[in-house]
Amino acid sequence: MLYPVTAKNVVFADVFYTMFENTFYAGYEFLGEKHNFWEMFYVMDGRATVNADGRVYNMGKDEVIFHKPMEFHKFNVEEDNTKCFIMTFELKGEFAQEFECRVCKAEQKQKDAFMHMRGFLYNNFLNEEKKKDGNVLDYIFTFQNLAKAQAVRNMFENFLITLLLDKTTPSSLDTSADAAVYAKAVKVMNENVRGWLAVPEIAQKCGVSLTYLKSIFSKYAGIGIHKQYINIKLQLAATLMAEGMSVTDAANELNFSSQNYFSMVFKRENGISPTEFIKRGRI
Repeated sequence: MLYPVTAKNVVFADVFYTMFENTFYAGYEFLGEKHNFWEMFYVMDGRATVNADGRVYNMGKDEVIFHKPMEFHKFNVEEDNTKCFIMTFELKGEFAQEFECRVCKAEQKQKDAFMHMRGFLYNNFLNEEKKKDGNVLDYIFTFQNLAKAQAVRNMFENFLITLLLDKTTPSSLDTSADAAVYAKAVKVMNENVRGWLAVPEIAQKCGVSLTYLKSIFSKYAGIGIHKQYINIKLQLAATLMAEGMSVTDAANELNFSSQNYFSMVFKRENGISPTEFIKRGRI
């Protein structure tokens, strides 16, 4: 007797926004961003330091990190000719959460899956002028051929599944004293996200001077302490509103002085108002 087995989509990416590859020089700094969709950052060669919501990683060849929606992230390039592949997408399925805070080194099976996808993109979606350049690849998903688009999706999902099935080595956290203080400060902010701490109070809770903490945030975040605290609040606000909370209740939940102030800050940082965010369902 036959017993059919349904192959469920445990993890799938059915919407892509951008894919690009670039080679950076030592000292290049991406100042950081956050958005309401996933991002993958793959170091193909060289070295980069990546900040992901307070966690700082020293990443080398064939190491990959996934940034979940609304996670602030930035990177600094440590070596000349560091080549990175960056893509943004929607990720769904019951195992999608397995990629939250996922940072690891791709082993041979994962490298093969990734390079198969990259090769397909390179051969099918680059015009001749860009092929001659050989440096910046910019894949914007306005595919005319839907079969090729599905092929890209299948190859990317295969890469994700190889990461789920195989135990990969985690990338190394920056364990320096500066990185530890930065991580502690972000933890303090998250623990007090529904309250309101003044910047000197954050420094006091970290056991360091305000001047020193400002220098730490300049080094790792590229933004001020107060701005990082606001971003953490807005990250939670976006999550709460996406789950159905009203603008007024989100402002109150996160201890903003008024709904108007909350709306003004949300739009300043994200480019759209909370009301627009609720209608769109994304930033």
